[in-house]
Amino acid sequence: MLPLKIRDYGQLLNRIYLALNDASKIYTLGYIQNYSTSYPFQKIHIGKNNSRRVLISAGIHGDEPSGIETICTFLESKIYKSYLNQWDFIILPCINPYGFEHNTRENQDKKDLNR
Repeated sequence: MLPLKIRDYGQLLNRIYLALNDASKIYTLGYIQNYSTSYPFQKIHIGKNNSRRVLISAGIHGDEPSGIETICTFLESKIYKSYLNQWDFIILPCINPYGFEHNTRENQDKKDLNR
């Protein structure tokens, strides 16, 4: 029996897309398969190909959504804009979409991605 789905990955991606601007590019790096669901694994690049880059990732453990929420707030507030002359931001907003949706530490294969 599958765990109860309490959050929606598609809604998360829509929220992120709405927060992005013209300096942003979204890449689908592949798909994470889960039973009957296929989650796009997204990478966001914000910047002008500067030599300085920051990698921000979140959502390794689906039962710890605060990092994902922080990324959404970071994007929605546009805090990064004042840094775009020197820095690029590479963002992996949700590494474990299955865990995010089902509020579980593990992925669909019952693996803790941080171990």
